Order: sequence, then C-alpha cells, then structure tokens
Amino acid sequence: MVAMVSTSNILGYRVANVPLPEIVDLAGGLLANGGEPIVFACANPHTLTLARSDPALQAALRNTTILVPDGMGLVLAGRLLRRSFAERVTGPDFFEAFSARLNAQGNRSYYFLGTTEEVLARLVARLSREYPRIAVAGTYAPPFRETLDGPENEEICERINAAKPDVLWVGMSSGKQEKWVEANRGRLQARFIGAVGAAFDFYAESVRRAPRLFREAQLEWLYRLSFEPQRLWRRSVVSAPAFAYQVCRQHVFARPAAGVHR
Repeated sequence: MVAMVSTSNILGYRVANVPLPEIVDLAGGLLANGGEPIVFACANPHTLTLARSDPALQAALRNTTILVPDGMGLVLAGRLLRRSFAERVTGPDFFEAFSARLNAQGNRSYYFLGTTEEVLARLVARLSREYPRIAVAGTYAPPFRETLDGPENEEICERINAAKPDVLWVGMSSGKQEKWVEANRGRLQARFIGAVGAAFDFYAESVRRAPRLFREAQLEWLYRLSFEPQRLWRRSVVSAPAFAYQVCRQHVFARPAAGVHR
C-alpha cells in the first residue's frame, strides 16, 4: 500500500500538513519501496504566485509526490483557511533531516544539479564530513539560462542516469527547478528527486542562513531580504500581496476540506 500524508488545500494545491519527521519518514519509506520516482518540492507565496500565469509550473506543483509549506505566507494562509499546518517545512531543513536518515541507513547515493561549481564543491565537502555513509555519485552546474532543453538537456539527463544516484537534488531558481523536474522525471532513473532551491547555498555556507531565533519567529524571509534586497524584493513587494489576495478570495468564496495526498 502506498504511504499517504494529510494535506491542506491552498489555492488548489495539496500541501503536506504534517511535521518534518513525518515527511522524512514518508520520503524514506517511498524511497525504500521502489516504484515511480518520488518528487519533493516546496510551496511558498512566490512560487504559487508565479504558477498563476504559468501552466507548466502549475502542472509541476500539482504532480509532486510531496509538496511542503515552505514560507510564513503558507503558515498564515493555513490559519486563515482553518487548515493550520503542523509546522513550516523548508527545503534546507528537509535536506538535512533526510540526509541524516539516509546516512544512518547507509548505502545511498546523491547527485547534485544546480548552482555553481564552487558551491557544489563546498557542499560535497561538508556532506562528506557530516554524512560519510552517503556517496556522491556526481554533480553538475548547468549554465544560467531560463530553460534547459535540446541536446544540452539530453546530456544532463544522460550524465545523471549514468551516475545511477538514488537521490537527485535540484537547486535552481523557483519555478525553473520544478518545471525542469516535471519535464524530465520520466527519463530520469533516480528514485527520489528533490527540488530544494536555496538549500544548496545554505548547506555549502556560501549564503548565510538566518539565525535560529529568526527562523523560530517565522522571520527568516525578513533576514534574507535584508541581505539580498535586489534579488528578493519582488517576492515581498509583488508576490506576497498577490498571494494574500488569492488566499482571501479562497477564504471568501470556497472552503475546501483538507485532503489526503497519495
């Protein structure tokens, strides 16, 4: 029987509504059981706002196996819609918790796709120190382009399949990474594919993550914005209000019940 996780409906997307340890247990169980590739992704106000005008991104988010509430906006939306989330689950937190589980089991391998060669080198070095029982089957830093397609994309998929990793981690920009995974999941042989964005930079410590005090106070977004205003301002000024408006519309016009995500 396929494992299931409780979800809440946020703007038509089924977002996992259980604590991080249960998400990790679910992902570990699905990885061990075999079958179709498991796809993990994060829902946040920016990504869900981008998806409103991007059918490919909508499909990618709806087809994930595990979609988690990564962002204070999702937590607030859950409260408004009376679908309060057990807790916020971020990509970086899931990456470390899942790695700890797989390291304890041993005999698993990773492939990292995204960011830069420098960041990947630092990431792999830290992973080898902290989780030595996880092998790194390969890494690749693709060129910074809006889309990856054609012969170049075929080569990327061939590299990954030749390495035969158990887990493929994809760290690109929001929207781009989810659409890439959806477009290529059928040809990739990795058992688990996780789109975790900034987790690469945080784990490699090339970008400083907010102190725990900020994270526990649900203010990580403010800390990041203060350090990267040029890159992140659109999320706060454009995406956050647009997301809030859509959530208010859902609250007023429809109140779908929490569901179960297979």
